[in-house]
Amino acid sequence: MTHKADLLTPKKRLLFSLATLLVSMGLFVLGGEFLLRQLGYWPVNVKSFQTLDLNEPTLMVFDPDTGWRNKPGHHVLPPYTPQGQPIAIHIMENGARDTGPAPARPEGTLLLVGCSYLFGWALSDHQTLGWKLQEKYPRLQVFNHATSGFGTLQSLILLEQILPKLPPPVHVIYGIIEHHQVRNVAPASWMAHLESFTKRGTLFVPYVSLDNTGTLVRHAPEQYLHLPLRQNLSLVRFVESLTMELITWRRSRQGEEGTRELIKQMADFTSGHKASFHVLLLEGLPNFREKLLGFLKSSQIASLNCPVSDPKDDRWRVAGEGHPNEAANDLWLNCIQASSPAWL
Repeated sequence: MTHKADLLTPKKRLLFSLATLLVSMGLFVLGGEFLLRQLGYWPVNVKSFQTLDLNEPTLMVFDPDTGWRNKPGHHVLPPYTPQGQPIAIHIMENGARDTGPAPARPEGTLLLVGCSYLFGWALSDHQTLGWKLQEKYPRLQVFNHATSGFGTLQSLILLEQILPKLPPPVHVIYGIIEHHQVRNVAPASWMAHLESFTKRGTLFVPYVSLDNTGTLVRHAPEQYLHLPLRQNLSLVRFVESLTMELITWRRSRQGEEGTRELIKQMADFTSGHKASFHVLLLEGLPNFREKLLGFLKSSQIASLNCPVSDPKDDRWRVAGEGHPNEAANDLWLNCIQASSPAWL
């Protein structure tokens, strides 16, 4: 006696294949999630990102050219230690940080551009270098347009917007730290770091590259990749990270040369507007400082060599936060005075 085997209909075969695929995908996702989380790789905004900014007011707003800019208004940041004091920050309508009472009839303008070091992040207005320069040189009007997170490119773009509107004489100080070489080319690591402070408004990053002829090319602000379910699945964050690394992996090698070209453009632009220009070295490892100062000297660009002796020394850091403290700002002020630029 023979039995006829039951055959699956085409519809049943399709349903069986789909079910197998869904089960396999589910097991892959579950396994991947378990492994990634065991390795400390969490979804966005869970354990993967910093939360220092959760209690901070938003100090930056979107800007189509620089990515972000200072947000006008009075802002108060909570202290970073139980013994600390609230941090008072006043951003004026023109985007500059308050530097104190301006002279009634200024004999010139001192324009500061740079990043959070020159801005004075984690310090109240009166503790910053900009305020101290205004007090020390009352015949000049000091505008502190430094902006947290900026690199050389963003400082140059801002300079191009502001300088033509200022009556001469104008004296420009660009405050540089070593990390500007990274920011200027926007590798995945820098863009991911900015993602960890999304409340601060620093999401879109302009950058530069060098073409085959060595010519500097500017690129419009770019955002880190955002995929659906990034806040729920570690796998999605992993795919975002891998994709961004593949997109930007060549950028870092151009950071040093790109920064030099940007500084040259800064010097040429200020010279074209009959303004003086100084590069203020605020922080960097010895090798970076030596190479930068050598480049500035060979390019005949004035420098102010004022880095703190040891960037990791707590004497120069805001307790509980890490940015340069008021003592570091005093050191920079004294160094500028000792350098005696002709316009001071």
